[in-house]
Amino acid sequence: VKEQVRNDGFMNYHLVDSDFGQFEAYGNPALAKLIQEIGALAQLDEVSKSDVFLDAAKRSTTGQVDAVKEFADKPVETVKGVPGGLKKSFRKYKRDAKEGYQAAKDLTNRDDDDESEGEGTEDGAELLSKTSDAAESYAKKWFGVGRAERQWHEKLGTDPYTTNEVLRKRVKELSQVDAAASTGMRFVPIPRIPGAGELHALNQMVWSVDPRELRDLNIKRLVEAGVEEELIEQFMNNPWFSPSAETVLLAALLDMEGVEGRRVLLETASTTESAEEGQFDLGNIMLLSAYHRSVKPLAQLLPGRVAVAISEDGDMLKVVSVDYAFWQQDLAGAITVFIDSVADQTATTREIWLRGKASEKFQQEVTSRGWTVREAVELDPRAGAKK
Repeated sequence: VKEQVRNDGFMNYHLVDSDFGQFEAYGNPALAKLIQEIGALAQLDEVSKSDVFLDAAKRSTTGQVDAVKEFADKPVETVKGVPGGLKKSFRKYKRDAKEGYQAAKDLTNRDDDDESEGEGTEDGAELLSKTSDAAESYAKKWFGVGRAERQWHEKLGTDPYTTNEVLRKRVKELSQVDAAASTGMRFVPIPRIPGAGELHALNQMVWSVDPRELRDLNIKRLVEAGVEEELIEQFMNNPWFSPSAETVLLAALLDMEGVEGRRVLLETASTTESAEEGQFDLGNIMLLSAYHRSVKPLAQLLPGRVAVAISEDGDMLKVVSVDYAFWQQDLAGAITVFIDSVADQTATTREIWLRGKASEKFQQEVTSRGWTVREAVELDPRAGAKK
């Protein structure tokens, strides 16, 4: 991992050199996952050169011995493409913070007999076409992961729906041999799917269940939770959430049963427009769920791109899953508008919890507006909050 780290005001950009190429990671959680995956690639490299695996390749009826040799002799690959980050997102947050809270107040004040404006304005055929196109795009992106590949990922402890194309490609190559002639290879245990450590049963579900079946199970959970069909389709067809990310997100969301307004989290996720936004949204939802389970129960969530939580005893909380928060234009604008938008909301305490840390300027500005900043919080459903 290169010592020099760039920060865009929200997340750290990491550059990593390895025997399998040069990789980029946006955010500390992504770096942890990448290091895990490089470890998995190293184990696969050793396996591909082993006598037991080469013998299995020779016995295989799929003719994979050449592919195995090619795997072992592959040159270093370079994975390029610096992500877009969260700047664009936080520009939207400035608008969403104000409009979202206003919408919540409007909804509270609206008579039950009022009809929603614009309801039914989109042509049914056009909506159906959009839904079908989104579903097809989602299927093409994620449904190609077969049983043999998932078994290899289970052995490695990695996510079968990872966006690490080097790992996905090499698992696919070697799984063809393993599907035809089992090697019985064993691997050094690697930590479970990142982000799901506290939800152990989800790992087995992601590894063992076909992606189509996993999708159906997740849809069923949403239907049983009373979510309407249109929102379910929007979320389940969003290409920036893999089947494993959807499963983790829904588990965190459904753990907050009884919290008023939790559907706003699903609405936010359904409008995610990039991998970086998806990672950020998932991190926020998991932090909220962990707070609800391990610190104190939440009573209500207010709308907005980054939801505001009200606990049962009246505390106001905003969790932001960033590595290091600077008081720069985009984040400062979003935070300022947000604080102003909830100024008339009664609260016992007002706190912003950060997964990472904040600059001195950030802390001073937030504190001067009557809020407390908590840095480097670790929330684990099996324990309490740590600082």
